[in-house]
Amino acid sequence: MMCFGRDLSAAPRSWLRRRVVPARRMAAILLVVLSPVSAFGAAEGNSDPRDVDVLSNLRVGHWVEVRGELTRPDLFLADRVAIIKPKPESRLWGIAAPGELADSMMVLGRKVQIDDRTQWLDREKETRDHTAGSARDHRVRVSGHLGVRGRFLAETIEIRDPGTSRILGRVDAISTRNGATQLKILGFDVQVPSTVKQRASAALEDFDRTSPTPLRSPSSKTVDADDLLGDGYSLSRSATLRLRQDISINSQRNFEIDRRNDRDVDENDDRDDGAHNLRFQLIWAPNARTTALVDARHRWRRRELDQGVGETSSSTRLGEAWLLFRDIGFGIDLQVGRQDFDESREWLFDQNLDGIRLFRQTQNLHFELGLTTTLSDGSRRNQSAVNTTLYVSNRHGARHLASYLINRNFGGGRDTTQTHYGVRAFGPLNQRLSGWAELSGLAGTRNGTSVSAWGGDLGLRVKTLGQRRTTLSFSYALGSGDRAGGKNTEFVQTGLQDNDGRLSGLSSVRYYGELFDPELSNISIASLGIGTRIFKKTSVELQGHLYRQGVASTRLRNTNLDRNPLGESRDLGWEIDAVLALRQFARWDIEFVAAHFSPGSAFPQGDDAQLARLQVRFRY
Repeated sequence: MMCFGRDLSAAPRSWLRRRVVPARRMAAILLVVLSPVSAFGAAEGNSDPRDVDVLSNLRVGHWVEVRGELTRPDLFLADRVAIIKPKPESRLWGIAAPGELADSMMVLGRKVQIDDRTQWLDREKETRDHTAGSARDHRVRVSGHLGVRGRFLAETIEIRDPGTSRILGRVDAISTRNGATQLKILGFDVQVPSTVKQRASAALEDFDRTSPTPLRSPSSKTVDADDLLGDGYSLSRSATLRLRQDISINSQRNFEIDRRNDRDVDENDDRDDGAHNLRFQLIWAPNARTTALVDARHRWRRRELDQGVGETSSSTRLGEAWLLFRDIGFGIDLQVGRQDFDESREWLFDQNLDGIRLFRQTQNLHFELGLTTTLSDGSRRNQSAVNTTLYVSNRHGARHLASYLINRNFGGGRDTTQTHYGVRAFGPLNQRLSGWAELSGLAGTRNGTSVSAWGGDLGLRVKTLGQRRTTLSFSYALGSGDRAGGKNTEFVQTGLQDNDGRLSGLSSVRYYGELFDPELSNISIASLGIGTRIFKKTSVELQGHLYRQGVASTRLRNTNLDRNPLGESRDLGWEIDAVLALRQFARWDIEFVAAHFSPGSAFPQGDDAQLARLQVRFRY
């Protein structure tokens, strides 16, 4: 991909033979990314607040901060309105009241959902181990996003000094009632009498508008950094353009875990990649019931191999392209086109699929039914498959319970069908403990033989006391292997999974190993991790993994290694990963990953392998 004037293909080959990227190259890459940051920072400087006629110029899509009081449920009487520039999160200020459950509270009559990733801050903005109970009767500021059924999903909760109630968010509708202006903000009807003081921090034409943000589904409260874009640019009253650029450097060493016999295997075992990705996303929301999205991605990559051989490639592809129609009848929402099938642990799926999906919500349950395939940009196997998915979950959100059925028909041949069915649960157990449990069965046919197999993943997170928010994680995952005779009992995952999610830090990680990264098939994985916040929005995480085959075999499914085991031992080896995540700024973040894999006796005379990756993202 282009790199805004820089030709990375001219990189000196000496850099590619080293294990550490030179400082001058790192500085150049960071300069490309950080230069827009300074420009945006300058653009966002605000002048002194001034009294203006805001209401006459206010439009749907503008962001406002309203002060006043809640006079009855969902009706907020304003005594001051200020138009502001769009924010990455909405906010509520009010007195915390007890909620229905221990991990919830009520603020301005709105249910606030809290989980183990919600950050608590005191009056000095220092991290503290507060609870919903300890915040009771205090004035709080809650930052987060509006969820389904009016729940507010809390990212941070800050204990504040006594003061007025406030709402900060996007204006979703404007109307006039009984001579007063009425705004729809975060589900509240905000009544603004003509006598209310109105303020703006800049000229009114300087304030951008944004398109509606889709409600977060129960299974994916937290948006993965891979899917998060910026606030975007308002192209019209109903259209917004969002962009993101990623720059990454990836270095891998000895993925064939056999340095002693380099002359007998691929000499280009070591490699270094430099990549630049640019992502465009156009959202059109002409009304409250219709949303359209088109997502395109362009990638440029320079790869250098250890024998001085290099190659450059670029590609442009379609990410998502869909239409969403809300409430087409009987409370059903319809989504048509190429859409992202995703869930927070990505154990079942994280894939763009082409087709239709129906959503239906009741007071306690959420239903999803999909019929899809892959028309392009997929593997031959995925492009031959017709997928039917059914996902039923509770509406609690923080404590997620679900059952599912995922059928994939591959359209002929001896390996024609596979059906995964199972149950899952994840979320907080109390204020310090949280965990997850996955249990899946598999039925179908493989190579003309019927399949009956199972897999599972159990994990526990323990949050320690103290302001650094250290978290320990323990997990054990197992996918059954095939023992000769009768049915095939080897478990495989859906083929749509990514096995990527948050454990103990701010960043998502490949929780079966950043380097090895196996599919859960004929394998057991025991993992231990620790993560801590070294600053408010900077975390360091260490993960250790121990791998063992269920049945000694010469095959591994979907790993990063370029070598298969000998099939005489079940001991595959161990891996340790370190992940540094920097989230100090709203528009950009940095991640650094280092991994070391040591092969076990399943790889006789195997040598260690290493991986290092640096990634910088900037969102527009």
